[in-house]
Amino acid sequence: MTFVPNQPPGASPDQSRLSAILVEMPFLANVDREEIIKLLRDESVLQDLPGGHLLYQQEDEAEHVYFVVQGQVRITRTMTGPEGRPVTVVDRLEGQQKLVGVLALLMNRRHTDQAVTEGPCTLVRIAVVALERLLYRHPEIRSQLLAPQTLNRLRTFPVMAGLDPILLSYLAQEVEIRDLQAGQQVFTPRAEAKEIYLIHQGQVDLHSPRAPRQKVWLSTGWAFGAPRESAAGMHATRWCWAEATTETTLYQLPWSSVFQAAQGYPAMLQRIVQDTPGITGQETRPVLEQFPLFEPLEERYRLWLLGFCSYHHIPQHHLVMLQGDLGDSMWLLAEGSRARLSSLDEKGRARPESLATGPLRFSEECLIRPSPIPTTVQAEPGSFWLQLHWQDYRAFLEQVEKAEGRSARAYIEETIERLVVADAKAPPPEKQRREPWLGEREYIIEMRRRHWVALLQKLSVALFLGALLLLLLLVASFTRPRFVLPILAIGGPLLLPFLIWGIVDYLNDFLIVTNQRIIQQEKVVLTSEFLRTALLEQIENIDVVENFWGNLLGYGVLTVYTASKGAPIRFDYVARPQELRDLIRRQREMRRARYRAEKRQDIQNALEQRLGLVVELPSRVLPREEPKAQATGQSWWRRFWNALIMGSAIRAGADERQVWHKHWLILLTQILAPLILLVLTLTMMVLGIGLARVIPEVWPGELLGALVSLGLLAWMAWIYVDWRNDTYEVTARRIIDIEKKPLFFAEERREAPLEQIQDIEVSMRGPVQILLNFGHVRVRTAATDGLFTFDYVPDPQGVKDEIHRRLEEWRRREEKRKTQEQMEHLPDWFEMYHRLEANK
Repeated sequence: MTFVPNQPPGASPDQSRLSAILVEMPFLANVDREEIIKLLRDESVLQDLPGGHLLYQQEDEAEHVYFVVQGQVRITRTMTGPEGRPVTVVDRLEGQQKLVGVLALLMNRRHTDQAVTEGPCTLVRIAVVALERLLYRHPEIRSQLLAPQTLNRLRTFPVMAGLDPILLSYLAQEVEIRDLQAGQQVFTPRAEAKEIYLIHQGQVDLHSPRAPRQKVWLSTGWAFGAPRESAAGMHATRWCWAEATTETTLYQLPWSSVFQAAQGYPAMLQRIVQDTPGITGQETRPVLEQFPLFEPLEERYRLWLLGFCSYHHIPQHHLVMLQGDLGDSMWLLAEGSRARLSSLDEKGRARPESLATGPLRFSEECLIRPSPIPTTVQAEPGSFWLQLHWQDYRAFLEQVEKAEGRSARAYIEETIERLVVADAKAPPPEKQRREPWLGEREYIIEMRRRHWVALLQKLSVALFLGALLLLLLLVASFTRPRFVLPILAIGGPLLLPFLIWGIVDYLNDFLIVTNQRIIQQEKVVLTSEFLRTALLEQIENIDVVENFWGNLLGYGVLTVYTASKGAPIRFDYVARPQELRDLIRRQREMRRARYRAEKRQDIQNALEQRLGLVVELPSRVLPREEPKAQATGQSWWRRFWNALIMGSAIRAGADERQVWHKHWLILLTQILAPLILLVLTLTMMVLGIGLARVIPEVWPGELLGALVSLGLLAWMAWIYVDWRNDTYEVTARRIIDIEKKPLFFAEERREAPLEQIQDIEVSMRGPVQILLNFGHVRVRTAATDGLFTFDYVPDPQGVKDEIHRRLEEWRRREEKRKTQEQMEHLPDWFEMYHRLEANK
């Protein structure tokens, strides 16, 4: 049913019809109808026009746009072709419910095409100034008129490289998105070739019935489906099969529109994989020749691997990788394309920025193992890239093994690994370790144990006993040879525990440097465990002290000071302390430089968002694999042990507020005394009931026992509530320590913002705490009374990791918030700058 708004007295039938048309325009569906009438009706005219009527010419001043009620309007756009002659790049019909001339409105410029009615038409002519007022009030209408995400994605397809934004906008209006499942066909032989396809994300297999074993694998960023005939009007048919090999999203475009646009940009047709009678497997070879994709490999494997790489065109300055991040992809720069490289040296100082020209490879070691990115890389406008994610690389290897056996896979892996090692970019093995406590994008830079002098110190008892045992053996061998074996039988078992204990105790103490923090662990098996951590950006000073023997043997004492008023992190007998100090300083400077780079990138992203120039590149070809659900069929012993130690259930993405209580053993020790008294009281009551049969006068004892039992139960309830009310909490912004007595008697609450946290330490003392996995977490803050102690919490390591994770999340949010605040004022700065520049 058509809605006709309330009309003023004396409104004509044409005005009523015009109002009904205006409120039913599809791109204004979410705007209040009365507001539409108020803003547009007086600036709009309903027109019935004959065929061949010129609405406007290209480059005319944009004063009106036209909404098609009935009929069709032909729009054409011309430009100067490669040979210097005018060519038509847009020629299409706009039918009912379409808005003609909208690009001039959205781009704030003159008309970008010519519009002529194709036969009799009924149109609504709307003044541009009226629509601009409506767009100012409702900016979301822009996305209804022109999908910005589709337009921005088109800009990153290599086939669209070089097209001007206006022509891309026309093509974006014609895009249809198709989502396919693995095994679903895109087209088959003898089907009519009306469309071409751009792979937004996924993979497509092309093969011909004439050569079913010859296949072409196309991945994210490729375009395919162009008919062999080189004319848009010919009714071409398909020659081959196209089938999705995984979950795939395609952008479908009319072949006639693409062919028309190619009249001004002939290179477009050369970048589309054609639909030909015979597939040879060489169709992607021209692109392969532009990239250094592991040249020592046989070409057929390189062509196959190309089908697992994402193919990108980056139309503007864009950050590809950031030094210090944990890389997950290899990037390849095409021949002739350029990128800017920057990095920090070993002392944290910025190296001169350089401009590199392809072909080049970056971070190929990420295919073999997670590795830190050594250089910041920013793409120059108009550059072409290949991206190979390590999981897509693994899928390629599995496909090779499935098709040609393990020997083919082994050949590829060995060849690529030799190339990676030859480039001398792969970090040493200790930097490859991935531990469960590492945060997102965090990796180990250095894991340093104490000098061997510390090992000798821990083995002093074992060495003394060993020397004594050796002396006894020497004496016995010359005086009483028959005592040698008894001495070994007795002395060996006595010596072995001290030897093992000293070695394990030495191996349990270490200092770890990651790209985000430093971690110190001091642990004695079944006796104590002490762990402290500090964020790199919180480090203020690092001291190294070496005595005479330290200078001689290469060890010293490393002390790390933070802004906290608590004790510094001190690690003695550390090997090569000067080198470790320089490493920590370098990582601290890289961390600070990373924050500055992220801030600049946030500003760029915000400007791109405001200007509608966002570059978002799919990071993978194959869809992300969901984590496999863990098996639930655990043994009763495993379920009991997990419940006993109260292992942390903290995971990334936990609830807004995480709450911990003291370990259940603390509750048990507090409640044990009233529990024993209750058992004794109940036992006496049972005995009293038995005696009552002989001596009836004992009934007052039963009443007294009942009262005492109730009192003991109340005492136990008080202890439980008191234990339950004492909580340690962390939210997205604060840490909270609450000590609360039952029944509102008293409550002590301490809070501190996350940004004040300077360092965190964990301690576990005694075999009971280590076996049952509970202990103390101490959080030092920059406040005057800044020590927060979480006593006897379950899984203290998990508590520390959760606080650290939330602190990192807070820092990221805070950086983005500050950047956003700056961005709110940037348009005003730019406007004032242009005004001053114009007044020169």
